[in-house]
Formats: sequence, C-alpha cells, structure tokens
Amino acid sequence: MLDLTKFKVIETRPLDLPYRDRLPDYEWSIRPDGRYIALLGLRELRSKTKTEDKQAATIVDLQTRWS
Repeated sequence: MLDLTKFKVIETRPLDLPYRDRLPDYEWSIRPDGRYIALLGLRELRSKTKTEDKQAATIVDLQTRWS
C-alpha cells in the first residue's frame, strides 16, 4: 500500500500470483484504491469450444488474501 500524498510505502505483503499460467497479451489491473487485482489471461480460466472462446477473470482481494 502506498500513500501517494506523502510518496511513502505504508505496508507490503507477499502474494503468490500464477505467473506461469498467464497467457501473453493480458494485463493485470489493480483498482485505484489498491484493494483488488483482476487476474486476466489465465489458461485455467479459458474455455474454448467449437462455438465459443471465453476468458474469465479472477478478482483477488489484496486486503484479506496474501501468502
């Protein structure tokens, strides 16, 4: 967590993210308040059939889930 008014680090926490499962050309977005991150482009969340190609996202609450 950052305090952007004082340019100061408030808190850091380790978090294991599934980098190996990430497909190219996807970005992970953090909400401006720093609470959530949207994990897009994970292979395990992709469903591809003859008629559909869908990619789901996982939303991680960075305040309550960390390693």
